[in-house]
Amino acid sequence: MVHVIAVKYVGGLNLDLEFDDETVGVADLQQLVERVPLFAQLADQSLFARAFVEDGRVCWPGDLDISPERLYALAHHLPMPDTLEQAKANERTMRRRESKPGLPPV
Repeated sequence: MVHVIAVKYVGGLNLDLEFDDETVGVADLQQLVERVPLFAQLADQSLFARAFVEDGRVCWPGDLDISPERLYALAHHLPMPDTLEQAKANERTMRRRESKPGLPPV
């Protein structure tokens, strides 16, 4: 499974992410923060900006973290995975995109 290796706050509720499969992307977490009560406190941009990587996940103070599979989907404009197989399918999609740079986004 994919892991986050670097995170950088880039404004709003956006994170610039680097993954261990050598892909990068910006994840917009606006909808997640608005729709999932657990993440509502991340609407405070001063807290959101304190994102850090721990054990391949993006974390925040207060014991908050988001799975790398969900961030991978957001950063690469892929379907949000609900299962391990869906997460693996997203990784396969990115491998195909990377091997064929002209392939349009899904």
